[in-house]
Amino acid sequence: MLAVCIGLDVHKRYSYAAVVDETGEIIEETRVENTRESLELFASKYKGARAVIEATGNYRFIYDILEKYMEVKLAHPYKTRAIAEAGIKNDRLDAKMLAHLLRANLIAESYVPPKEVRELRDLTRTRKALIEDRNRLKNRVHAIGEFWNPTYQ
Repeated sequence: MLAVCIGLDVHKRYSYAAVVDETGEIIEETRVENTRESLELFASKYKGARAVIEATGNYRFIYDILEKYMEVKLAHPYKTRAIAEAGIKNDRLDAKMLAHLLRANLIAESYVPPKEVRELRDLTRTRKALIEDRNRLKNRVHAIGEFWNPTYQ
């Protein structure tokens, strides 16, 4: 089997995937829903392939699923100029361009920390958000107390 490269143009609810072989021929173009089941089904079909996704707000969920099945690179969005400077932009062309750039080893990568570090960062972010929620609720309680009782301390 020929080695394949996969470019994924990631959106909130779906990703558009372009799969090319080592000669640059397009094997498949498809839209994949960003659910665990759909992504795992797609990734298992191309187990052992190389894939690239652009760093977006929701890349981490997709990255975590794909890395179980294939080698995944995270493209730096500002340094991957071929996509940014394209005159015509759509999901299909962006995914194909990412796949071809990966095939030619021209992806400007963004750093992705190891899984353990990503998990620790998630815990830290969650703790920070919970503390902010707690403080916001405390402030509301104090504001209500001051409203109902002007001598409230």
